[in-house]
Amino acid sequence: AQLRQINRELEATRDHLSNERTLLQNSEARTRALLAAIPDMVFELSRDGAFLDFVPSLMLKPIMLPEHFLGRNVSEVMPPEVATATLNGVQQVLADGQVQTFEYQLPAGDTPHHFEARMVASRPEAVLAIVRDITARKLAEQALRESEEKFRGVSEQSPNMIFINSRSRVVYANQKS
Repeated sequence: AQLRQINRELEATRDHLSNERTLLQNSEARTRALLAAIPDMVFELSRDGAFLDFVPSLMLKPIMLPEHFLGRNVSEVMPPEVATATLNGVQQVLADGQVQTFEYQLPAGDTPHHFEARMVASRPEAVLAIVRDITARKLAEQALRESEEKFRGVSEQSPNMIFINSRSRVVYANQKS
């Protein structure tokens, strides 16, 4: 009778562990699907700035192969200003648990590429850095600034009055107005 009771308990434990394993496998598959769907690279960094893990993006390639940075410290593989911003972000996230965001620039071919890093704690001694290439946005912002400067220069030199209205409010008027 005692052996039957032990056997029933073992079978119940086995069934419970099997269910837990299935739940864990489903959770892992969901996490992998989420990571595959985002257009960003994901890096895991230790408290001291060592690269612990890397999840590539289908849309974005890292500036160096993972074997050149995994296991190494950010200060060994990144320019000093990027390494400092990264290490500061890691320390801040681990200190207060708040998401930290910063932008940086790295050379990639003929033109520099701009990136945004969002950092969040992943474990008590590590953070995830979700990195997105924002080069297209930066180039568009620069083109807009240049266009606005060109328009302002032309409009200020115009002998005519120029007004720009938006929702019945004057949002721009040149010197002749």
